[in-house]
Amino acid sequence: MNSRPSSNATLSSSLTGFGIAFALTAIPFAKAATRLTTRSTLLAIIALTGIAQAFVHLRYFLHLSFETSARGKLTILIFSLLLIAIMGGGTILVMSDLNARMM
Repeated sequence: MNSRPSSNATLSSSLTGFGIAFALTAIPFAKAATRLTTRSTLLAIIALTGIAQAFVHLRYFLHLSFETSARGKLTILIFSLLLIAIMGGGTILVMSDLNARMM
């Protein structure tokens, strides 16, 4: 049996992932542009959509299935958390350095 997904299934999965990722990108931009929310709410929206987008990328673009064994799920979770920590920590480091240089 062939375990590889067909090209139509891969294209469909990629387009679905693109649509979700686009929506998760557009939401914070729209909230920031309209300025209808408080700063703390906006930061929470940005953080939550960023985390959700990381999981969308893992599922739809890296094709990591969340239907594996318990060990596989733990590995995926640890990898995801590590990526989020690296991206978040790097962003905070860069932004604080830029802030220090501007002041």
